[in-house]
Order: sequence, then C-alpha cells, then structure tokens
Amino acid sequence: MNNNIPFPLIAQKDNLNECLSLLKEKPLKLVANSLYKKFNETKWDNPKWSFTKSKENVTNKNLLPNKDDLFQFSVANERSKQDFHYHEHTYEIYISDAKIEISYMDENSQIIYQEIDDGVLIVPPNLRHKVRLYGFTFVLQASLDGSKGIDADKIMVNIK
Repeated sequence: MNNNIPFPLIAQKDNLNECLSLLKEKPLKLVANSLYKKFNETKWDNPKWSFTKSKENVTNKNLLPNKDDLFQFSVANERSKQDFHYHEHTYEIYISDAKIEISYMDENSQIIYQEIDDGVLIVPPNLRHKVRLYGFTFVLQASLDGSKGIDADKIMVNIK
C-alpha cells in the first residue's frame, strides 16, 4: 500500500451506505489491487472518502490502490451478493453488527448452514462457501501467500 499518504483516511458510514444503495448487488471496495475505470474508481487522495453520482448511478468513487494485492478492504450490505466460491490463499473476514449467514461444504461435500446474530465471521482458505449479509458489514481479505494476489485467488464452485 501507499505509505506516503500524509493524512488519515476517513469514511463516514452514512456516506458509504448511500453509495452501497446505488451499487445494488456489488460491494464497495475501499482498498483493492488497482483502479478500474469501468467501475468508476479514482484514487483516494483526500482525507475524507467520497463519491459522486448522477440521479441513480455512481459516477466516481474513491479507492486506495494496493498493487501488492495482499490485503483488500470493502464494505457490503444485505443487497450485496456472492456465489459459492473459495480462495486457495486468502482469509475473508466479515465484521458486522447485523446477522451473517454462511453456507459451506464439509469434507463430505455436504452443505452446512451457520449464522451469527452479529460479530465476526472468519472464512479460512480452501473452505467452499457463500456468505449472506443482513446489514452493513466490513469485509477484509488477507492473503497468506503473495504469489497469486487476492483478485486472482477466487475460484468459483458449481453446486448441484
């Protein structure tokens, strides 16, 4: 990550929630491996996180690029969706004061369901899973092995 930022970076929850409502099913990445113009991301170079919008769309949102791709930080909510997947080298950590559900496969390929009312869910590497959120949630991803990076480490799983 860029260690040359001369100020703390601040993101207000209400501002993040407003942006999430416009993104519909997509989470909002705040720290990721690189900027994607097609996702309307620009460099976060001001102390306060911000985004701009048209009536119904996000036209620009700040992102802090982390070219090593060993750590990513996002926010998501009940509208954010994901498919069954796993990571070979990445931990996913969900932190919320709302309910979180996880569906995962055990060693016999049986699907197990668990939920927590609020708190922290840590998904280790190689666990085939799908997470459902019920409110505002912080999502951290951290790689154990930097050879692949987080973006290249997601493997989709077909469920019958």
